[in-house]
Amino acid sequence: MAKELVAGLSVAGGVAALAIVERDEKSSRLVHLAEISKSGDSLLWFVDIFDSVEKKLLGKTESVNVAVDSSLAFLHSFPIDTSLTQVEQNEQVQWELSNYLSPYRPSDHITDLRLFRLNAREQTAETLAISIGRTMLFRLQSALAERKLELQKVAVTQLAAESALLAIHPELKAKSCAIIGIGEELIEFEILVNARMSAFRQFPVSLGSEAVEAVTSLLREHAIPEVYLHGTGTVLDWRKALRSEGGPHIHLLNPFRKMSVAPTVTEYSRYIGKEYRFAACIGALFAEKT
Repeated sequence: MAKELVAGLSVAGGVAALAIVERDEKSSRLVHLAEISKSGDSLLWFVDIFDSVEKKLLGKTESVNVAVDSSLAFLHSFPIDTSLTQVEQNEQVQWELSNYLSPYRPSDHITDLRLFRLNAREQTAETLAISIGRTMLFRLQSALAERKLELQKVAVTQLAAESALLAIHPELKAKSCAIIGIGEELIEFEILVNARMSAFRQFPVSLGSEAVEAVTSLLREHAIPEVYLHGTGTVLDWRKALRSEGGPHIHLLNPFRKMSVAPTVTEYSRYIGKEYRFAACIGALFAEKT
């Protein structure tokens, strides 16, 4: 595999993060890093982050992988009846989404499902539905094409960060851990057992200490030994709060752990100790397509 330049872009609330990586089968090197805050009311405001990229580098970038949060995608967890036929399951998913997305037409959305915590006796499985509007995707694809960039895949920030975690910590594929995304409005809590989702919950940031208590209770209930934090919200405050509760080891997810950094990436020094802010955009390079 020859070296290629690929871009990972994440959008979380009012913050967009961009990383351009040069990689081959054996190694990866960070060659560009940027972060911008939202300005204006444009739906695709975050595409302007590519204005920070030198034209020669941008011209060599082959594809863009994007991770979006709940401001652009809808995530909903619910139990599904596994005894139903595929058609009947699709109808159940559509009914579930119609209760939250109004008006909802299946043809207007791309929806992906992740089943976890199967119960063979009850013939049910917890299901995470991820739904993204087709119009938004087409507009994003068009906006990138205007910059001569190809949209390769789109994921959601929490699952992209999960991909980053498993890529840089392969030992976790045989262990249990939790990965928590700290956003501006939502806390996304996920438990992985042998690299498979075992639990998923969302908590409004506005819950404050109640959200911390709920997360702490889940960590104790599932006896989780390691926790990894990421996001663009108050990550350091959450680390302090969770550590004060005792229990598992609390880590900040560093997606650059196994990556070299080109000397031209002068922005990198600004984010030392805050690398967790880029977990989703790096993870987008590894995440499965939604």
